[in-house]
Amino acid sequence: MYCAMEARALASMGDKRACLRAMREAENAFSRRDEADDPDWIGYFDAAELHDEFGHCFTALRQVADAEHHTRIALTHSGDAYPRSRTFCRLSLATAYLVRKDVEQACTVAAEAVQVADRLKSART
Repeated sequence: MYCAMEARALASMGDKRACLRAMREAENAFSRRDEADDPDWIGYFDAAELHDEFGHCFTALRQVADAEHHTRIALTHSGDAYPRSRTFCRLSLATAYLVRKDVEQACTVAAEAVQVADRLKSART
């Protein structure tokens, strides 16, 4: 999770090379983990969350195809237990569509996010 967060910060700063390095490190660490050894507080961080972080990274780097790929995986594999995460993931996907200048698709996905966000009790959302 920390490597994925580092990658996201690096992507926000536009440091593609360092972001990709941190993403590889996150993938490697995630593949080696033993869920039985995970502390309770990180139990939510599953493959869907990892792909969600990668989607945000690629959106920030303006790599639309990769952003779409990872956000779609995240949305497909995440459950309804984390509606706030799914909302942010949809907004990332909508942003990727805007970068691609697909305004209609961006609005469709953003509208889905807004419908869920309206029901959330989250200051961040």
